Amino acid sequence: MLLSLIFLILSTYIIFIWGRLFIKQNNSKSTSQEEFNLAYIIGLCVLCFISNSLTLFTGLASPWIYAGLLIPSLYRDAPRAFFLSIQKNLWPTSFLIRSLLSISLLVLLVMHAWEIRHPDTLTYQNNLIEFALSGSHPWGIVNIKSQLGYGGSWFSLSALFSYYFITGKVMTFVNLSMITVGIAYLLKKVEIAWQENNAFSFVGYILVFCMASFEYTFIRLAVTSNAPDTPAAFMGIGIFIYFLNKRRKGWILTLISVTALTMKLSLTPTLALPLLHLIRHEGKSSWIKNILLAILISTPFLIKNVFSTGYILYPYPESKICNSAYTPSVKDVKKEADYIKAYARQKFTSRDENKIQHIVQMPFHRWVAIWWVQLSISEKSIVMIFFISLFLSFYFKKKKHKSNQEFWPYMETTIFGFIFWLNLAPSIRFGTSFLLAPLLYMLIKSENQPRSHQPQESNNLGWKHLVVILVISTVAAYLIYRIIFFMDTMSLLIPKGPVG
Repeated sequence: MLLSLIFLILSTYIIFIWGRLFIKQNNSKSTSQEEFNLAYIIGLCVLCFISNSLTLFTGLASPWIYAGLLIPSLYRDAPRAFFLSIQKNLWPTSFLIRSLLSISLLVLLVMHAWEIRHPDTLTYQNNLIEFALSGSHPWGIVNIKSQLGYGGSWFSLSALFSYYFITGKVMTFVNLSMITVGIAYLLKKVEIAWQENNAFSFVGYILVFCMASFEYTFIRLAVTSNAPDTPAAFMGIGIFIYFLNKRRKGWILTLISVTALTMKLSLTPTLALPLLHLIRHEGKSSWIKNILLAILISTPFLIKNVFSTGYILYPYPESKICNSAYTPSVKDVKKEADYIKAYARQKFTSRDENKIQHIVQMPFHRWVAIWWVQLSISEKSIVMIFFISLFLSFYFKKKKHKSNQEFWPYMETTIFGFIFWLNLAPSIRFGTSFLLAPLLYMLIKSENQPRSHQPQESNNLGWKHLVVILVISTVAAYLIYRIIFFMDTMSLLIPKGPVG
């Protein structure tokens, strides 16, 4: 747990300073409220590219790699800027919100320090991280195990932040950093809404925090495994939020969306956001720069895909470009794509081809009915919130009759992303960024609405106090449960990592 905390701070610092360096070099101005968040997500993108590129030539286990990562800290006053930016942008001033953030951080550290038992992590995700650590990319490795073809940039980034030369374990700390920053961002939004008497935003952000905390496939899965789903959703949500920034830059949208795609192909529809921005707001020279940037970012990812599978975008059977002995047939790759679809529709884990085809070929109304019944209560709530917030977004847009250049591109991408997700692999964890996008749109737009200055509930125990106290009590109860059943003396110091 102690080591997790140290590497959490170090990882977040490294990501921030790389992002800050690129913002400064590209003369992209950001307000103080945006500084940390923008620098952090750009830093993730840059380090994804660096780690992906390095693994084409060498492994990531060497301590010299980490010495290189600290080079941007020599740039001006990086450490001071890091801590001041956190204090200004993420650290709450309210005692209750600060308490909730502190307890949440303790929960994350306790979960991260315990054993990793997630089946996918133990089955193939650790293998992919090991390949990145060693720098080996066996040709046609997908023929050994089909899941080894899912070599997204997340696994290179995870290897980069495994600190393997110290821990000797195939695990990562970048997941812990991303989730911590995400929670701090949400709770800072809760505090701002509270201070501005914005009840809608206050309830909305609390709702998002609770959904992320109590749905297993969000925070708990991300922290207790090496799975890419929640980190990829983090990037997808980052694209949608940044698109609503009136000071947005096309190259940053391209950078984030293409990086997100290299993490998880389910985020392919987010490419529409930089495309629509470029069409409406930027000229031909900017088009050329953004296309070159997209090619540069995606090249290491595509090369590794071809090495491993013979396909540019595995497991899309249409993306085959090699006909060598190690390349699986289009038929076999289609079977893998159908298996993913069957699993997402009915949580079907069997590899029986006849049963898979039966599920895949079901009429829409039949498989959707079965899929809905199998969803948990929290998953059904997320889907219902998507439709409610989507309807309300269109309702208020029509009612106010205000011109809003972001509305249609944002909602078109959201709806297209939802259809894409529902058709290909409707597992909630694969579509998080699209399912939350309409609610986030309403919350962010609500922040920008002028509101009357009303007296704050500083002296009385108002309903907002009670809501936060209830959430604190629930998270604290879960912390106690984790400490009692999932903690020992060893995990206080060093995370246990994967079992076996």
